[in-house]
Amino acid sequence: MTASLVVALALTIGIETLIAALILRRFVWIQATAIQLTTWPVAQLLLWRTGMFWPIELGVVFVEIVLWRMVMTMTWRRAVAVSMMANGVTAVVALLRNT
Repeated sequence: MTASLVVALALTIGIETLIAALILRRFVWIQATAIQLTTWPVAQLLLWRTGMFWPIELGVVFVEIVLWRMVMTMTWRRAVAVSMMANGVTAVVALLRNT
């Protein structure tokens, strides 16, 4: 893995963990990291092979909704909020970083 991918993964984990913690009002470092380590490598591989950023990001949102619901046993509504807010912010950061 290149240095820029390590930085991107670290940023993703940090940003999405912070957003999830703010929404859930509790420390979720382990859970958020586990979820990111599940979806991020697959998303990067698909992005590298296809270049289709938004469809992949949408798929990640849906997968992470299910993962948040399972890992934290929260309501679907809260899982949707966490996934959409966290991935929305990191998607914008990724786009800004690559322009």
